[in-house]
Amino acid sequence: MSPLKNKSSPRESTVVGKIWALTQFVKQKSFDRSLIVEENPDLPTVALDLDGTLVHTLCDPAEAAAAERSGLVTFRLPDRSLVVQRPGLEQLFASLLGYNVVLFSAGASLYVNTVLDRLAKENPVLQGRFCKILCREDLIKYSQTSLLPSETSLNADGVKYVKDLRMARGDGNLDKVLLVDDNECAYQVDPRMKDPAFRTKYNFTTNAVPIPEFCASDPKALYDTAFALVGRVLQEIAGVKDTVAALKNHPGMAELKQMSCEADEEFLNSENECIRQCSYGSENEVLFFMYDHDFTSRLRSPAAICTLE
Repeated sequence: MSPLKNKSSPRESTVVGKIWALTQFVKQKSFDRSLIVEENPDLPTVALDLDGTLVHTLCDPAEAAAAERSGLVTFRLPDRSLVVQRPGLEQLFASLLGYNVVLFSAGASLYVNTVLDRLAKENPVLQGRFCKILCREDLIKYSQTSLLPSETSLNADGVKYVKDLRMARGDGNLDKVLLVDDNECAYQVDPRMKDPAFRTKYNFTTNAVPIPEFCASDPKALYDTAFALVGRVLQEIAGVKDTVAALKNHPGMAELKQMSCEADEEFLNSENECIRQCSYGSENEVLFFMYDHDFTSRLRSPAAICTLE
């Protein structure tokens, strides 16, 4: 039975109970939109991904307990899942002083707002830094042959998405937008998409700052240094007239691409895959919070398996 059709009391059902508890939480706590600042059109814009880039949310109790003992910065969500912050977050934001900052996540707005609210409380350097929050409803969703309605579920077979970076700025100027994202599917259309004009229109590879996926259950997670390199690149191209061209020519880009390739190879060779959290039929399906990546586009990332959209 679908959780939304269950007529039992919230306390009689684990699924509905979690939804009820979350609803009560959201009535009292959600991201304070008054903290959103105005965009400065003279500055370039950096769009930041959430899951796998800034944080990793763990649902497995054993992995969550291990992360809490590891020395990583963590906090709990209302459903008791654990959000783990990537090391160096404050260092990254220190490098963004010459930029507008946008959060661009494929997660559901409720999840994104709740995580961002807690991140800002844990890291005051984030407060007053975001000029826009973009979530799942802002994605461009498509199939192998055509554009899809925005309300299409990411869980449906054949549904993919790309982040239209024009939305990150009021003027839509792509020459002034960079995206820091661990998922290459987020900034380029699947090459099997049959419409070449569509693939070209939504190809943002020149705007992308690749970063290895952050997996909090990795034993080396505490020693992650990706933000140090990303921050150095962003600082050194800040103020340059052609931001995208400066990014392309920066030597740090080769280092980031190599770092990402090595992380991908390590993942493929590892038996400790984060994807094991995403077994269909598991307790994780009742979680209300939505991960950033959809199951169909990238198997290495925790999937957006929640059915409550």
